[in-house]
Amino acid sequence: MAEAKWEDLNQDCLVNIFGRLEMESLVLDIPFVCKSWHKSTRNPQCWRRLNFSCFDDSDFVLRIRNEYDEGTNLSGLIKSIVKRSDRFATSLELSDRCFTGEVLLYIANE
Repeated sequence: MAEAKWEDLNQDCLVNIFGRLEMESLVLDIPFVCKSWHKSTRNPQCWRRLNFSCFDDSDFVLRIRNEYDEGTNLSGLIKSIVKRSDRFATSLELSDRCFTGEVLLYIANE
């Protein structure tokens, strides 16, 4: 019998698991494992809990800038995460930093 592979898990199962992870993993780890995991992280159900408190952690912000680009616009990243939730978000935690009036208005309108 062939050994099962993580990337072959049903997408509904992956979404259920990924929806329980912290934002740092959803942004910086899971999408890069394989194509099926990347596709699963695009499902709005993974983004029901929007906890932006991790943006207070300078290590997280440094990791984002190292993984993507030093000039990464955090406001743009926050907006893209909110957009990914596609109005499925059921909880929202905001950081003490990184939130301009423009970003807060965007979140309120989404």
